[in-house]
Amino acid sequence: MKPRFLIIFSMLLSVYFTNGQGHFVFNNPKKEKIEIPFDLNSNLIIIRVKINKIPLNLVLDTGVKETILINLHQKKDSLKFTKIKKKLFVGTGNEKQKIEAIQASGNTISIDDKIINKHSDVFIITNKDFGFSETLGIPIFGFIGGNLLKDFIVKIDYQKKILTFYKNKKNIRKKLKRYRDIHIKIRRGKPFMKASVQFAKNQKKDSLNLLIDTGNSDALWLFENKNFHRPNNQKSIPDFLGLGLNGEVTGERIKLYRFFIDEYYKLKDIYTAFPDQKYYHKLIEINKFDGIIGSEILQRFKIFLDYKNKNIYLRKNCLKYYENFRFNDSGMHLTYAEKIPVAFKKIHTKLEEEKNLNSTTNNPAIYTETEIVYDYKFVNKIIINYIRPGSPAEKAGFKKGDVLIKINGENVYKYKLEALEKKFFYKTGKNLHFLILRNQAPLELELHNKSQF
Repeated sequence: MKPRFLIIFSMLLSVYFTNGQGHFVFNNPKKEKIEIPFDLNSNLIIIRVKINKIPLNLVLDTGVKETILINLHQKKDSLKFTKIKKKLFVGTGNEKQKIEAIQASGNTISIDDKIINKHSDVFIITNKDFGFSETLGIPIFGFIGGNLLKDFIVKIDYQKKILTFYKNKKNIRKKLKRYRDIHIKIRRGKPFMKASVQFAKNQKKDSLNLLIDTGNSDALWLFENKNFHRPNNQKSIPDFLGLGLNGEVTGERIKLYRFFIDEYYKLKDIYTAFPDQKYYHKLIEINKFDGIIGSEILQRFKIFLDYKNKNIYLRKNCLKYYENFRFNDSGMHLTYAEKIPVAFKKIHTKLEEEKNLNSTTNNPAIYTETEIVYDYKFVNKIIINYIRPGSPAEKAGFKKGDVLIKINGENVYKYKLEALEKKFFYKTGKNLHFLILRNQAPLELELHNKSQF
């Protein structure tokens, strides 16, 4: 399980805004392809973008069409926008609360100084602070989506962490023969595809229309509607699903028996989310789809996206395809808070030489002297931001806001959040010993990480 972010926010936003202007092109028109490296953090593709010459980290999000900026108050550089007008739209989960935004036209967006759009619209959320950076550990200032992808054929290689942009199919026809060609639909600048789910071994498969969304780091979200319902006897647990415009998005999670793409790719035992209906009924009404395929599934493939010809090409990423889907059974979800000083122990060893005056060789004697010193570094404080009801973490006495210091004697600051969950929270049947701070006082707790399914 990875942290999940703002998927509902990004989809709703693109409903209310108009089309962006301009096209992305290669800075060097003689090039037939351009490679763009990216960082992969909690399954999210993060690319470095310049908007009006100011560098920003943006998430590549196929769940949106426009370029959307958030948290700009955290940016020291001053971004200058002209041709602006205000927008109001409805927030997720609370339709009475209006969200204020600005639409700015005529901006220059550059990707690694290789791909450029000199006449782009961007949309800026001005009165909300999103906890993206706190959860990922790096500053994130928004999303870039379909407007970047629509004029190219784009290869997404999660293994090598490279996006490759092609002008056309001319030079990649041989490569595409090794991929499965699957038809997609493009609606409101976002890609949708058909897939099937099977809840239990002896049950029939349901064919669903799903959004392909690189901006959702989870595996699979499904929306119950008049045409689609999960079985009443399916075991489920309450869970935290991510962040929306107006706070936490919650729902239920099940263990799905099988998931099929093109009846050729078959994935099993996917921990699948069913968000509460209050978060998505507006989405169903406007977009008419049944759920979301997120990056936890997408990264199991090598992918070519072809918006123009409405195709997605898939090939197994063998290093990831056969991995089991994992779930954080502990029930605690973590985030970063402010920087705090932490002492790190260092051992200094000095070599000394002492001449032996009685020696006939006059060779010096070498001896060592060891001392322990402490070096203080500022690190991100790690806190619990959600406890799943009925989970092992709740039963062990953990509370929201507790500060993690050590797990099984290991300092948590040695790990990023994603690595911390992998090392400790995915292992069921394990006793985990915690040292935490609660109200500035140290407290030791023990958690037995038991499977929830």
